[in-house]
Amino acid sequence: MQPYATGFGDNSAVWSVPGFPSGIPSPEVAYANLGWAYLNLNKPREAEESYRAAVQLQPRFSQAHYFLGVVLDRQGRKDEAKAAFRTARDLDPDSPFGQKAGDLLKAMGEGG
Repeated sequence: MQPYATGFGDNSAVWSVPGFPSGIPSPEVAYANLGWAYLNLNKPREAEESYRAAVQLQPRFSQAHYFLGVVLDRQGRKDEAKAAFRTARDLDPDSPFGQKAGDLLKAMGEGG
């Protein structure tokens, strides 16, 4: 099993979007939070659907791409997982999610 990032800072699954009222998630964040819940409930199909909805609403949401990669990797869908990790890394290479995505790509045999 890959050593995935599971949370940063306060280990919270709730993300916020700059400019959005505090405590009220944007739709893509709500879908990502739902994906996190499904991931922790071991419901990969539902988690994948939620993360795909998040990235459809906000294609530059690197955390959602990262966790979509986690879901796909856990299902053995390595090529799709690599694509999601690549996107997360390329969108935000200096963030913890972008860095972890790069590390996972290297572990999967792809240069960083």
